[in-house]
Amino acid sequence: MYKELHLVKTNQSIIFKESLDSNYGCYMWPSSVLLCMFIATHPDILAEKRVLEVGSGIGLVGLIASRFSKSVVMTDMDNKDILDNLNNVIKLNKFDNCAVQPLNWGWPIVELNGKFDCIIGSDVFYNPCDFESLLFTIHYIFRYNSTPGAVFITSYQERSSKRRIKPLLDKFGLECNVISFEAAIDLIPDYLRFSSGKLVNEMKQFEFNDISMSSIFLLKIFPKQTFV
Repeated sequence: MYKELHLVKTNQSIIFKESLDSNYGCYMWPSSVLLCMFIATHPDILAEKRVLEVGSGIGLVGLIASRFSKSVVMTDMDNKDILDNLNNVIKLNKFDNCAVQPLNWGWPIVELNGKFDCIIGSDVFYNPCDFESLLFTIHYIFRYNSTPGAVFITSYQERSSKRRIKPLLDKFGLECNVISFEAAIDLIPDYLRFSSGKLVNEMKQFEFNDISMSSIFLLKIFPKQTFV
């Protein structure tokens, strides 16, 4: 199903597509709404920056980020359906500062072109089995494909109090801070408005009143040491 997100403050619209596929990379998750909200309300964070998105899924966050940054490279697992959808929504929106690249987490790392000023990703801490390979990948990008001062901004949904990433952060020389940010549901329409429909030109407004943001947090992850 095609959906549309309208950036109220900049009067821009973004079209994206969800799928009924069982792959969880094909849905819009609440965490992505929070990260989109954060980017829309803090546009200076990505201004003139080259951004890398991990776990792009349907590409919503990366598309939003491209409206405020110099460029965005959206990545996800080497899955044809996911990558084709990302390429298709870029073409549909006619965005010329976006690119798509497969990036499986863990070793070996696919070669990335250039260096990035910021890494973003929504709900990438979903499956605990992937936590170590994800943080290894983030560590590797910080070391070899990032500029000094680069950070990883991610939205994280707490699904179990037993899940901990602190030991893995220590293992890979990373630190993590919680970003203080409150985005109440009733404020979302002031910045983001969503519509949906079978066809792009037959949109019907839908609401997010059933989404609870109380378990979702924004994290800033960065290396303990600066890599040269």
